Amino acid sequence: MASAKHELIAFIRELPDDLTWGEMKQEVLSYLQYVHHVRSLVERGERDIDEGRTMSHKCLKKKRGLG
Repeated sequence: MASAKHELIAFIRELPDDLTWGEMKQEVLSYLQYVHHVRSLVERGERDIDEGRTMSHKCLKKKRGLG
């Protein structure tokens, strides 16, 4: 897996070349907030699994009224 530094550099390279410093700052801050949010969700899911808070796909569908 790529390091956080390499992931951020790859993100920055994808930004348009004509961004102002302020626009670039906003894009980077938004990206970092998104990454933090997603990683928090993954960590929460991993804790749920470790602590036995899981259910089968079939059970979830039934609970949601989908099958």
